[in-house]
Amino acid sequence: MSETVADHVLARLREWGVEQVFGYPGDGINGLVVAFGAADDRPRFVQSRHEEMSALQAVGYAKFAGRPGVCLATSGPGAIHLLNGLYDAKLDHVPVVAIVGQTERSAMGGAYQQEVDLQALFKDVASEYLVEVNVPEQLPNALDRAFRTAITRRCPTVVIIPSDVQDEAYTAPAHAFKQVPSSPPGTATPVLEPDPDAVAAAAEILNAGRRVAILVGQGARGAAAEVEQIADVLGAGVAKALLGKDVLPDDLPFVTGSIGLLGTRPSYEMMRDCDTLLIVGSNFPYSQFLPEFGQARAVQIDVDGSLVGMRYPTELTVVADARAALQALLPLLRGRTDRAWREEIEENVAAWWVTVERQCRVDADPVNPMRIVWELSQRLPANAIVTADSGSVANWYAKCLRMPAGVRGSLSGTLATMGAGVPYAIGAKFAHPDRPAIALMGDGAMQMNGMAELLTIARYRHRWSDPRLVVCVLHNNDLNQVTWELRAMGGAPKFEESQTLPDISYAAVAVDAGLVGITVRTPDELGPAWDRALAADGPVVLDVHCDPEVPPIPPHATLDQGLAMVKAVLGGDPSAAHLVVQGAKEKLQELLPGRKRWPVSGSGLLPHHVLRCLVRTQPQVAGMAQPAVAGPLGETDLGHQLRPHPVHAPPGHPVHERRRVGGERLQPGAEIGEDAPVEPGADPARVAQTAFVEVADEERAEAGPAALRIGPAADHQLLLVDALELQPVRRATPHPVRRVGPLRDQALPAAGARLPQVLLTVADAVRGHPHQASAGHRPAQQPLADPQRHRGGVPAADDGRVEHVVEDADPAGPRGVGIVQTAAPLQPREAGLPPRERDHLAVDDAAG
Repeated sequence: MSETVADHVLARLREWGVEQVFGYPGDGINGLVVAFGAADDRPRFVQSRHEEMSALQAVGYAKFAGRPGVCLATSGPGAIHLLNGLYDAKLDHVPVVAIVGQTERSAMGGAYQQEVDLQALFKDVASEYLVEVNVPEQLPNALDRAFRTAITRRCPTVVIIPSDVQDEAYTAPAHAFKQVPSSPPGTATPVLEPDPDAVAAAAEILNAGRRVAILVGQGARGAAAEVEQIADVLGAGVAKALLGKDVLPDDLPFVTGSIGLLGTRPSYEMMRDCDTLLIVGSNFPYSQFLPEFGQARAVQIDVDGSLVGMRYPTELTVVADARAALQALLPLLRGRTDRAWREEIEENVAAWWVTVERQCRVDADPVNPMRIVWELSQRLPANAIVTADSGSVANWYAKCLRMPAGVRGSLSGTLATMGAGVPYAIGAKFAHPDRPAIALMGDGAMQMNGMAELLTIARYRHRWSDPRLVVCVLHNNDLNQVTWELRAMGGAPKFEESQTLPDISYAAVAVDAGLVGITVRTPDELGPAWDRALAADGPVVLDVHCDPEVPPIPPHATLDQGLAMVKAVLGGDPSAAHLVVQGAKEKLQELLPGRKRWPVSGSGLLPHHVLRCLVRTQPQVAGMAQPAVAGPLGETDLGHQLRPHPVHAPPGHPVHERRRVGGERLQPGAEIGEDAPVEPGADPARVAQTAFVEVADEERAEAGPAALRIGPAADHQLLLVDALELQPVRRATPHPVRRVGPLRDQALPAAGARLPQVLLTVADAVRGHPHQASAGHRPAQQPLADPQRHRGGVPAADDGRVEHVVEDADPAGPRGVGIVQTAAPLQPREAGLPPRERDHLAVDDAAG
């Protein structure tokens, strides 16, 4: 029997190394189906439940295998169903080859059954290469060009073969006029070398930067080691676009995590404060999460010259392979001696992960969806592949999954199509049958197409040497992402007719499909359920009932978003009370530091026995920290003072442990850093960039009457410069004040409002250290309704203004805690405090 065109198609696929074709049969590809039957499973035909799933399985395969995925569909409706998956490949730059049947040539143009103009249908999605094979001699060149184009351009291509051509005897192209031959399958992956002059110019820009930020996307995956080296040399932090989440592991201390609407606060802050930006292999679309235009000098490295300079006004672009460009760049970079910027990034990252863990552990009804992903992070297999669907589950994947080295992950990044999670995981299992796969799914996508693909998983599980594939369903009976978009962007309450999903047991569906199903209804069941699923000897569906009212809060919510949420709540949202409570609980975790770890930004609680600390606040001006220090004892425009000095523990100091803020543990009495004296006009970036606290043992840390809240508003930075004394707060006798009480969480209203009676710290003393006037805090020049004298100090001026404070110089005497009592209301400006909408007073001690 002679070889048919269909037979030769499969033979050519074998030569291209294709091991499986994801497809669904139909009479437009009957010739190809027959050829598969005679091909002895080489390549194997993987039958999905829908052609869209075939295309998405091919995309998932290509993403994780690094080779083209191949999908197959019949003419008419089958071809139309491929479109969504092919657009996913196009927008995420993934090589996929689609082979599509067509009506017989004799019926074309006759309005025949299932006849669709496939050239018109695919001309956009397969714009790089689209061909119809009308004679056998076309075939080898057409198929080979489809593969070579897909690989070279990282795109989908389409080959259309009419059904009658499939059955014809194959004839190779002749050495003749208007015959086009083709070389044997194979292509050398191109490496685009950088222009040396462009690399030198890039090095000059990066060397000049003092606060360098790096943004990487999936295009940097082959250059991960070089990105890490560049970051070390430049003292930079690295943020990751969502498709580049697995480029660098999240356990590197300078990796700030995801960026954008689904990003982290350290990424947002790094972009807000940087002066230089290096973009590598990313087409991240949201420019509002990049530095302000004109703030940073920017260099972009990308292999595709058509995509550079689109998202941020770059000063220089290097069109080249990322690895080749970075390898050429590294020898030209000068090492950073000032590591303050890098240390600040690392401290922010450490504090952020503490915050995320807290947010994940916030109680919800019944289970916090963030905790679902966090618990997976704690037990993720070292060689796992994680896929995520679109919707609120993508938020938790981006924010809560701490990606370790060796783990791969992806989702529909640019098209953000629902229903990609499960077919991606199936494609991943065919790419790496020896690795476990986890699909994180919303219940909306699960109902859309995920449940049907459980049958595909059950059918092919025996082909995978490691049969573990866990489908985790976030079961909240809500199309959650759109619900939150309606609230936060449109100010509309939840419309239950469009948003509420019918309830079903996904675990029961899994059992009916021949898989293991596990239902989780309480937080305590979650960890053991993950353990069981990841230890199973086959695929598992984890059906976790979770709270739909846990908000996916972006790293920097805008005023418009806040007002829209208020409008939605007031507009009669059916879950108004619950969503307000959950949102408040989640956001609160950003304000509370971790036990024994104090964040360097935002507000924080200090235990009452951390008695003395110097505090500096930095107003954020145009994205830069400007402390406005006037000298060694400088008074900032916030009314706070900074006394820089070496930070160390005196001999014999009763310290349980010392920690760098958000970081490493230090031995008692160890030298842990120094802040240089601050001179007038000092560089703000070099002032007090390290922060330390000492904490007593955990039991003491939990004891005592109250904690002192210190910290400014959210748009300021709180820096703990020193904390040396660890003693219970004691009364400052014989301080002659009318009333003394602890100062806790004194919130300032809007500018122009009247202040209640408050206590302001004006001095402090360190036991065993000579006390000088310069060691205290000068209060802002504030009127006193009842002027007081400090012990051994100076009377107030006749006009009631305290000009200066001289505290007791006897270190052996009673604790010289200086307190000013204001008995009458003060204007915010009179108090020397910023007219912020909400701020807190910083205190060293409040006796009483």
